[in-house]
Amino acid sequence: MIDSRDVNELHPALKRGAAELMSRMKRKGYDVIVTSSYRDNESQNALYEQGRTKPGSIVTNARGGESVHNYRLAFDIAKNIKGQEYSDANFFITAGNIWREMGGEWGGDWVSFPDKPHMQYTGGLSIANLKAGSKLANDARMPWESVKEENKLKIVYRGKTYIVHAFLISDYYHVRLREFAEIFGAKAEYIEKDGSVILTD
Repeated sequence: MIDSRDVNELHPALKRGAAELMSRMKRKGYDVIVTSSYRDNESQNALYEQGRTKPGSIVTNARGGESVHNYRLAFDIAKNIKGQEYSDANFFITAGNIWREMGGEWGGDWVSFPDKPHMQYTGGLSIANLKAGSKLANDARMPWESVKEENKLKIVYRGKTYIVHAFLISDYYHVRLREFAEIFGAKAEYIEKDGSVILTD
């Protein structure tokens, strides 16, 4: 029975993603630990029985073979402070926002069974695909890894030229919202708590 915390057990893209998430969280003042990476079917079934035929509360609706953990495409995190591992809501919201920005799927967004510590990336493969034998290519890369060299983009508005920073991600240019808003005389404020942006004149 295997229930690993080792990121080396993850698919290479997820291993790199976990390291990048931890690095970005570190820059925001959060220390992250990985609490679960690869889980085999036997371990998944044991977890499924918790709160059903075994003591404890229900923590998953996925049996063996039905969790992305079983395919090395997911990992769970916690705050690396003893006694505060799961008590800081902002920690998980920040991590979820970052993971989404990186192109991954955050369990905290799930409606029926939110799982805030859970981060996954399947490259578009469903559980049905994975159970049928489909695999994420070993050389697959998450969207954040497709960011090419930073460019300067020229924007002309009402006859005036503005230069903004631009990043090419998956064939689309992305610009910094603050810089773009300033062209129109607005200010952009990012609200980290819920991932929203407020624009003001």
